[in-house]
Amino acid sequence: MSDQPYLMQIDIHDKPCLVVGGGPIALHKTRHLVDSGAKVTVVSTSFHAKFDELNLAQRHERAFQDTDIEGMIMVQASTQHLDINKHIANLCAIQNILCCVANDTSAGTFATPAILDVGNLRVAVSTNGLSPSYGARLRREIKAQLPDYIDDYLIFLGEKRAISKEAIEDASMRMRFNAYLASAEFEVLYVTLEDEALDEMVHALLEQPETIPEEYTPKWG
Repeated sequence: MSDQPYLMQIDIHDKPCLVVGGGPIALHKTRHLVDSGAKVTVVSTSFHAKFDELNLAQRHERAFQDTDIEGMIMVQASTQHLDINKHIANLCAIQNILCCVANDTSAGTFATPAILDVGNLRVAVSTNGLSPSYGARLRREIKAQLPDYIDDYLIFLGEKRAISKEAIEDASMRMRFNAYLASAEFEVLYVTLEDEALDEMVHALLEQPETIPEEYTPKWG
């Protein structure tokens, strides 16, 4: 079995990032970087009209120059010309700068999966570059199945997890408590019970987490 890429989230807030290209794909990549709080510089000989809507650090309407990558932590090579994109990727490799090549993910050092954002929920779908279109289709299908209350439920789970860190000393019991609250069985109770009854139930479980069936204790590996 070949090595799989390592998936992670990275904080790029206020970090300098470069996008080379001004078409629809470059626009998509740029928008995600801006939404993540990056200081984005874009270089292209022409720009899609919607680039005007983005809060960019710099925008240069010209051809790419090798020095454009200097000081960047991440580069998106998103031109329509594979030879230019590969040239950019080679420059980045020399300087150990992360680089994504839009039309050939194998030429760069990272790839961006299809991302679904619904409030605090983030779902990444990757096909390892084989079919971004299929990944996008799966993203749409997953979104269609999510309940309207998903973000409220996640906030509820986050609040109870924070409380459990103080209330339940035993780590395995704490994991069992949180796994139960995230289970399909409890989700039904979250939807159907009145707030007061739900709070009383959770309080009782915090007091006696051992009453939760052992099957809810996470088993890693």
